[in-house]
Order: sequence, then C-alpha cells, then structure tokens
Amino acid sequence: MCLIARCFGGVKQRVRRLKELAALEPAGGKRMIDDRRFREKIAAVVAREDMTDMARILLRAPRDLARFIAPKGSVTLDGVSLTVNTVEDTAFSVLIIPHTLNVTTLSGWRAGGEVNIEVDLMARYAARLTEVKV
Repeated sequence: MCLIARCFGGVKQRVRRLKELAALEPAGGKRMIDDRRFREKIAAVVAREDMTDMARILLRAPRDLARFIAPKGSVTLDGVSLTVNTVEDTAFSVLIIPHTLNVTTLSGWRAGGEVNIEVDLMARYAARLTEVKV
C-alpha cells in the first residue's frame, strides 16, 4: 500500500492506493468491485466513538448502495475492506481495531467527513438474482 494525495471538494486528503493485480493473480480476501462506476460513490461519516480497544464509526451510505449493506457483510471504505457491524436504513457502523487505524488513513475519519464506498460483489449478485423474473 502507498499513500497518495487527492483533492476532494477543494481539500487535499491522503488516500490509499492499492497494488494492481495481474489478470490471473490470486487476490484472496473478500471480493469487492474494482470499477470506477462504483468506487466513486461517497458515504458520509456521521459519528465516531473511540473506545479502549477499537473505534466505532457510524456512516450513511447513498440510498442506491444501502440495500447491499447487511450486518456481518463486507463494505470497502477508502480502499479498506471492513465487516459491517450494524445497519439501520441507510446508516451503518463498522468497528475498527487499533492496528487498522494505525496502518491506514482511517484514523483521520471524523464526523462530517466523506469516504469512498464500495459494496460487496456477492451482495450485488444476490440482489440481482432476486430481481430476475424466471
């Protein structure tokens, strides 16, 4: 991982840039969409609660992505794949351990901020299957 700067809304921010994978290179981990159409969605940071052994972040997703977010599901925020803790309508929370806060840009998240959001590819597939009329 390397950190680069981006300009968002006139404010320069640090963001993660992930190493690109070769076409047949095993990725491991969770399967997330790596497509600019989905990566450019923005979630709002509603609240942050720093606890002894983790931070709880409450976010609000765009309504068109919120239907793909479920408790114990996956979501990628600013390039970091996380497990969803709670969900209520378009709001959801994630719990972040100190190690993740220390090695990513997530330590800088505060209420009122915005983050890039991607949803789990399997959630998209499941939703699509329920939409198809047979």
